[in-house]
Amino acid sequence: MDGFLGHALSVFMGFFAIMNPVANTPVFLGLTEEDDGGTRRKIPAKALIASFIIIFVFCAAGKLIFDLFGITLPDWSKPHAGTELQCCLKSYMTIIYNQ
Repeated sequence: MDGFLGHALSVFMGFFAIMNPVANTPVFLGLTEEDDGGTRRKIPAKALIASFIIIFVFCAAGKLIFDLFGITLPDWSKPHAGTELQCCLKSYMTIIYNQ
């Protein structure tokens, strides 16, 4: 359980750092300043549900998605992995839209 708890904590901290709620709160309040309180409560709930679904799909089907694009985990350790990902995505989109 300790290994799982440590992993869950590190994942949570990663998400917390990426989402940066301290910096995003003023932006959210500025964008919704003309909305009523009910709308302000609905927007984060919808965003949370959408985020959970996206993260769950990628966690559940991550290996399948990587296999679909021909990406292996060692590819991510290369400094040019972002460029390779762009090439894979461009190739995939070309195959889809040119049929």
